[in-house]
Amino acid sequence: MIYCVREAKVGWMVKGWLQALRLMGLGWYIALCIIFGLAAGLWVDGKVHTPPLFTLIGLAFGLAAAFVGVYRMVSFFVGESRGKGDD
Repeated sequence: MIYCVREAKVGWMVKGWLQALRLMGLGWYIALCIIFGLAAGLWVDGKVHTPPLFTLIGLAFGLAAAFVGVYRMVSFFVGESRGKGDD
């Protein structure tokens, strides 16, 4: 009986840490998407000599990628929390 309780507690702790790490990764994901989009836009602008055009396009793509990625990650948590109430 005690073994089962310990095992359940450890499983809960590991699951909690995994969720925390996923949520901490959201900020990094958003930042990297925006930075890579801007960097790509600046690089293309440097090659083509059209200063604001591709920088803005790169920023838009970076923001769109960040939005879609965050939506997918957050929908995973929402779906997981909805499943807990069904037990």
